[in-house]
Amino acid sequence: MTDENNNPMPETPVAPEAVPVPPAPPVAPPAPPAAPTPGYAPPPPAPGYVPPQVPSYAPQAALAGDKNKIVAGILAILLGALGIHKFYLGYTKEGIILLAVSLISFGMLAWATSIVGLIEGIMYLTKTDEDFYAMYVAGRKSWF
Repeated sequence: MTDENNNPMPETPVAPEAVPVPPAPPVAPPAPPAAPTPGYAPPPPAPGYVPPQVPSYAPQAALAGDKNKIVAGILAILLGALGIHKFYLGYTKEGIILLAVSLISFGMLAWATSIVGLIEGIMYLTKTDEDFYAMYVAGRKSWF
């Protein structure tokens, strides 16, 4: 830049005018939760009212403390003669019975306990997760 006589003028920065910032409005503290009115009880439900029901199924991860029907079914089909599937499901007495029949007979009756395991394995695998849980875990149905 130059002045009227073409002399160079030093550039001086021009500061913008400061705009005052208004102070923030005061914030009120949150209100405490309302206390129940003494002597007040909620009104009774209307006649014929049925509260909403929770679904009858349990999430997969919560079923039987991780007792899986697929694992139980495969154990029953492959190792049914030894009763391993019964031990897996927590049926200790039934598992000992199957194991004892196979061992005491020196395997001569293992074909019979294998058939029991095969039938139970197929039954485990064909049930829905909810039916399996209700029947074999919650209901504790030990045979077929």
